[in-house]
Amino acid sequence: MEIKSNSFKSNIFNSKGQAAITDALYFLIIIVGLCSFMFVFSVNYGNLLDERLKQLNEQEFIGSALKTIIYSSTERGTQSDYLLAKLKEDYYNNDSFSDSNVLLAKNIRGIMREIEASHDYLFYISYSSDKEILTFPLVILHLNLKANETSPVTSNFYNCLITDSASLNKFLRDAGNVKPSNAQLLLKPREGNLIQANASLIVWPSTNPDASTNKLADLNCTAVQFS
Repeated sequence: MEIKSNSFKSNIFNSKGQAAITDALYFLIIIVGLCSFMFVFSVNYGNLLDERLKQLNEQEFIGSALKTIIYSSTERGTQSDYLLAKLKEDYYNNDSFSDSNVLLAKNIRGIMREIEASHDYLFYISYSSDKEILTFPLVILHLNLKANETSPVTSNFYNCLITDSASLNKFLRDAGNVKPSNAQLLLKPREGNLIQANASLIVWPSTNPDASTNKLADLNCTAVQFS
């Protein structure tokens, strides 16, 4: 009887020991799972937060760049004046920006030099005509392009003659992840009333420089000749 009793007690202890080990393993699995979840969550959240901060910084830079472009100074004889004043004067005299577009392109190139190697961008002035048709009296485009597969990527500036918003919208859709910034300004033609216009700066990462050359035909672009 004593042998059976000891055997019975031993079986109970073994069962309890196995149950304790099983419980410990389950607990360990739960802890490992929670730790893995927290690690993955923290990494993803960190990446998401970093991407969001990057987007906010890029948007802030684009907005600041647009303001700098509009309110930058330029030489007028022996004095300096806002570039915007020169643009308005040019539009009043010519109903276009033919005398100031190269000067504007130079200013834009200097202001955007920090991101020029990695980003393309588009600056334009637009307004709605009496027939609610969007008009683009000034369009300056920067693209990083290759002349051929073996040539290096170079920075290129263009004046573009956009006749309708459809071609511009298609170009921007193909560009991908674009980030725009807009500002309002008033233009006065020689004849007629004041025009409520918009100055826009749109920036996107440079991608596929070889294919970008095929898109210029739709925008009627010619290279800016810097003196």
